[in-house]
Amino acid sequence: MSNSLSKFSSFFNKKYYIIFILFVIQASIYSEDTVESNKEYLNGNKNYIDEKRDNFYKSERAGKKIEPDFIKNGREEKFLLLGVSAGSPGSLNLNAGYYFDRFVVRGSGMYYKPNWNGLQFDLGYSIYKTSHVIFGFSLVAGGFHVNPFDPQTGAGGQNKYDRFDFPGYQNQPSTLTDQIIRANIASTNPDLALALDYLYRTRQEANFSQNYLGGAFDFYLDGFWVQLGMGVGRGDYRNPQLLFQVGYLFDFGRKDK
Repeated sequence: MSNSLSKFSSFFNKKYYIIFILFVIQASIYSEDTVESNKEYLNGNKNYIDEKRDNFYKSERAGKKIEPDFIKNGREEKFLLLGVSAGSPGSLNLNAGYYFDRFVVRGSGMYYKPNWNGLQFDLGYSIYKTSHVIFGFSLVAGGFHVNPFDPQTGAGGQNKYDRFDFPGYQNQPSTLTDQIIRANIASTNPDLALALDYLYRTRQEANFSQNYLGGAFDFYLDGFWVQLGMGVGRGDYRNPQLLFQVGYLFDFGRKDK
């Protein structure tokens, strides 16, 4: 009985020893095939790999950040944005901008009538730009004319306004000099004073204008566009003035959608 067990054990060990030897031989053959396959791949793509390696070392020496291709493509393209926006300078504006790589030239504004219109020009730079998102900063220059009804001094940002050309009725609010002139007119010609008070009453339209220079941040996301900044200039309004636009722009000529 013991001899039978011994023979069985010897046969069992030899069987697994043979299986182990075959496994090692197969693994060695597979490893050699894999190495040969990798060598063929590297040799076939040597030029591509060399180009990528050279670009990496050049970027490292120049201190530049290596970016994905879709970001590079988004920055290099040139395209046009057209749409509408609400806000400065003309209340409801037509908006057109053209991108040259990272730079943009933009114009916005609207003409409604001689006393209600506005125009603004931007020269901007894209700090971050992909096929869907653009964030940048712009230098802006513009001007506008408005004629609101019965404006309250200071409520809309204006210090004062000069509405009339008749002495004593040139300023709103009236000055001490205006009050003296009006009192003299009333004492000498009450009918004329009554007519002037009606003609130059406050409850009517007033003409305001402003020219400005400033800076603004721009944000674009798949058509939605907003601009926020500050400006200073000359006119009927206090410095600085808030510059704000929000709207929707359609793109023409983009490579990456």
